Amino acid sequence: MESATQKLALSKSIQAEEKKVKAKRPASIIKKSSPGKTKQSLSRQTLKVIKKNPVSKNEKNHVGRELIVRDSFTMPVEDYKLLSELKEKCFAKGIEIKKSELLRAGLKSLAQMNLATLKKQLSALAEIKTGRPPKQ
Repeated sequence: MESATQKLALSKSIQAEEKKVKAKRPASIIKKSSPGKTKQSLSRQTLKVIKKNPVSKNEKNHVGRELIVRDSFTMPVEDYKLLSELKEKCFAKGIEIKKSELLRAGLKSLAQMNLATLKKQLSALAEIKTGRPPKQ
């Protein structure tokens, strides 16, 4: 009995998804089958329409998503521990946060500082050698 209910729910879910996908497509790409035309000829016509209206790489790969960049950084152990402490503090208050989110929040705060305060904060940082640390 449950499997029939699950199948019905699944089919309705799939139909809803297909409906959403069709709604997002431009009208020029959606072709209704016309009598007397084969699937092959219809697909060729659709391809011609798609070629006339090409989608840029950014739109195709990142529809609805923000572009992100992956990078790595070198920082002193104390600063890295500070990230962990801040993360634990957030978890204690019920805020779930990632290290990258903490770093991004810090950048936003630095961007809002006036130039004199920013210069003071940057001069307080310890100089470190950039690059990968030696293997031990």
